[in-house]
Amino acid sequence: MFKEILNIKKGDVISIVGSGGKTTTMFLMAEELKNSGSVLITTTTKISVPEILKEYELYFNSVESFLNSNKEMGNKVIILGSAVEKDKILGIDERDFLNLRNLFDYILIEADGAKKLPLKAWRDFEPVILRETTKTLGIIPGNLIKEKLDYNNIFNPHLFKKNFNAGEYFSLELLKNIITVKKGIFKNSRGDKYLYFNCCEGENKKKIKEVIEFLKESTEDVNYIYGSNKEGYCEN
Repeated sequence: MFKEILNIKKGDVISIVGSGGKTTTMFLMAEELKNSGSVLITTTTKISVPEILKEYELYFNSVESFLNSNKEMGNKVIILGSAVEKDKILGIDERDFLNLRNLFDYILIEADGAKKLPLKAWRDFEPVILRETTKTLGIIPGNLIKEKLDYNNIFNPHLFKKNFNAGEYFSLELLKNIITVKKGIFKNSRGDKYLYFNCCEGENKKKIKEVIEFLKESTEDVNYIYGSNKEGYCEN
């Protein structure tokens, strides 16, 4: 689903930003990539501690506990952070990353937070993207485009209005602003830039193709893909 369309190769470090399905996308990617090698799932912000582990997943509550485990990884997915606080895995830093870098074939990093809201604006310290990132994957829910905005469901709504010149609707111009302005979704990005429009089911499949054609006119350095984590497809 993702490996081919994102041209993921061994050694890639993928930082995932945005809103509307980051964690689910990361775990779906890991499930696919583990067929080709070992996968690390981690964060530079916070993610929830997994409630249930699949048979190929191993969870460690700190980098130290993993490094001391002497586990044979094989085609496993390792989930870890620097520590755990309540029900959240806390993010790793550059030093942690360097201790882990060469132990995995693929590294997936949730590098942004959105409080489980579908849209967001970025504060000065967001997103937290490590220097070794080879691909930055932004996520935006495609089903919201051209719809009326609900500012109660936007993380940092005041910044959203200010930074992106947002109005009443999620217009194409607003979307372009989110992608292209310095304080937008690719702020601090490294490596190749990909934008994944999630939640493209039903009529949204046709709509998103037209949206992407519009965006390509002004954003040549971004690779656009669309799909649905719910329906299990991804296309470009």
